[in-house]
Amino acid sequence: MNLLYSLNGNIGDFNEIDIEKTKKDIAEKEEHIKEIKKKITLIKESSDLSEFVLKSSEKERFEKKKKKIKLMRDSVTNLRKDRNREYNRVQKLNNLISELNSLNRNIELGKVICGDCGSNKIIYSNNELNFDLTNNLVRNKILESINQQILMKNELIEEYSKKIDKFKESIIEELRELPVDVKKIILYQEEILANHNYDEELVELKESLLDLKNKIRASQNVTREQKGKNLEMVKDIVEKMNEYYSYIAPNGKIKFKDLFTKKDQNYSGSEGQEFYFCKIMALNDFFKHEFPIIFDSFRSGELSSKKENIMIEKYKKLDKQIILTSTLKAEEYSKDKYTHFDNILSLDYSQNEDSQILQEKYISDLIKILNDFNLLLDSPKDNEQ
Repeated sequence: MNLLYSLNGNIGDFNEIDIEKTKKDIAEKEEHIKEIKKKITLIKESSDLSEFVLKSSEKERFEKKKKKIKLMRDSVTNLRKDRNREYNRVQKLNNLISELNSLNRNIELGKVICGDCGSNKIIYSNNELNFDLTNNLVRNKILESINQQILMKNELIEEYSKKIDKFKESIIEELRELPVDVKKIILYQEEILANHNYDEELVELKESLLDLKNKIRASQNVTREQKGKNLEMVKDIVEKMNEYYSYIAPNGKIKFKDLFTKKDQNYSGSEGQEFYFCKIMALNDFFKHEFPIIFDSFRSGELSSKKENIMIEKYKKLDKQIILTSTLKAEEYSKDKYTHFDNILSLDYSQNEDSQILQEKYISDLIKILNDFNLLLDSPKDNEQ
């Protein structure tokens, strides 16, 4: 959708969940960058210090202290993982509540029935639970149960945080009596001694951080006028999709409501081909783009010959390159099915052996052809792969 917004001269749309997640990612990246910078400084300052400590008379005491602090640091790491896991579960439960509330609003706006049997008993189902969506008492009990789970998990998160703080205080106490340089060795010895290129990692982190900040900046620049223009664009394209559907299936019962199907909705068979055709044509009409159209296996799903002919005639009127692929049946070959269309170049690959279209002996010739299109590839001799 953001690609379409961009083609329409607008900044993409962003929801609050995406923005909050991006802000959290930014904070984590900034903290990681601080750690990397600290490690780079330590490596430069302490290149000989670790060897000195390990050879000194304090080696035994140093090793005991280091082992004790490492255990505490490992405990902090594990507690953080547990806390993050519970935090993610809370997020999922909050999303589930939003989803159920959204379904509840839909029910209030109209009647929900099964499209196959007409029953008004609708079951909501996901990996977490199953229940009768139309039963208000059941739904309210489910929501109450989810809120109770969120409360318990928030208490657990708070408990993990207290344990982490306690371990941190213990680590500080253990380090208090040690010289500053020795503290650094104990805390960062593995990083100091490791052969790791932190400079490259720092560059990658900074680039990733810049991308995230640009995303936030873009989200803040989406004005009310731009959002309205985005909604109007989608509305116009969907209207065009329904116009094309009425043209190829006058008696059809489908009513497109969006450019993409929902996760619980799927067009199969010939309906899928009709959906893609209508969308491709609507996008072309709206944007009047100059891109070619490539439709792989365009008539799969037992698309009727009548609808197929209508689609081909519509494609011809676009006055641009259209590439359609299809597997033909034996009787279609004998009748030269596609030769009667004007302005259509029919290419038959049926004589090629399966999985042998590009044999090794033709690779050099193919590379020469690609070079004519400014696609430069290594020759087989330069790169055996």
